[in-house]
Amino acid sequence: PTRTDHAAVLVARLFDGQLGRAYGTLVDAGTRLRPGEAATRRAPAVTVTAREVLQANRPWMDPADALQFFEVVSPGSTNIDRVLKVHEYQTAGIPAYLVVDLDRQELIGFTMGLDGTYASHVGNSSALPVAGTQVQIAWADLDLL
Repeated sequence: PTRTDHAAVLVARLFDGQLGRAYGTLVDAGTRLRPGEAATRRAPAVTVTAREVLQANRPWMDPADALQFFEVVSPGSTNIDRVLKVHEYQTAGIPAYLVVDLDRQELIGFTMGLDGTYASHVGNSSALPVAGTQVQIAWADLDLL
């Protein structure tokens, strides 16, 4: 286990505690962002989705079922998590995306606007809309060693 894994578990617990019983989190859930021969598949560190999606127990999640993705930046994945995945998740229509950057000690929240593009907020805390609820996360909540 790494501190990246630990951060993902903490984020999942924080969000599970703030979401109602109708929603839950998955860790490393495979999602097909683009089907076909040139398929794009990702397994975000944490995915927020509806309980019925959790209960369906499918091998791959459909992007339409994802309410929010979280990635924890690990050594070597900085550009992928902070640039490439932002574009991929926006294109797939993921309503919200949170990047937890352990080295920079910052949270980067992306929320989908009415025009289908992400607006971003960088800081040590973030409030993101998830299924009609403002879910809060602050750097201090992560309690990392």
